Amino acid sequence: MSTNDVSERELQKRIRGGDETAFDAVFRDNYAHLVRMAESIVRERALAEEIAQDVMLELWRRRETIAVEQSFRAYLLRSTRNRALNHVRHQRIVMREATIAAAAAESARALSAEDEMLGTELERAVRKAIEENPDPKKLEWWIYVIAHSNGHFGNLVTYYRENGLVPPSSRQ
Repeated sequence: MSTNDVSERELQKRIRGGDETAFDAVFRDNYAHLVRMAESIVRERALAEEIAQDVMLELWRRRETIAVEQSFRAYLLRSTRNRALNHVRHQRIVMREATIAAAAAESARALSAEDEMLGTELERAVRKAIEENPDPKKLEWWIYVIAHSNGHFGNLVTYYRENGLVPPSSRQ
């Protein structure tokens, strides 16, 4: 067993017992390496520092149950690498979701414009039908249709066209 192995095991034992000076020694010896490892993956210094700090904090939180089989540096570097890769994966998911949300919003705006156009067309068709047939019962029906057609323009126009209720000039 080398002297290095003995000192590593002694550090682990001291940290497991809550020795802050031992933890501080591990932190000071490894922090710069962890930041470089994380920065090589996330390409942002401040984020890399945050990841390295999170890894060290997790070491301290789990100190009583953690089993480091190799050196602290190897363990910490692997933990930092995994955390940085998880961050990159998460960012990809966030970007993909943002892209999907932006596309959905654009689609909704396009549909709103289409709904508005169809609503105007429907309203004109209803007004013309009312003028051509001013029966009070039908007038009540058309008022109801106009009042409740928001969001249903496309379906209503299609229905009216299929049933011959829309003037031929607006039929497709």
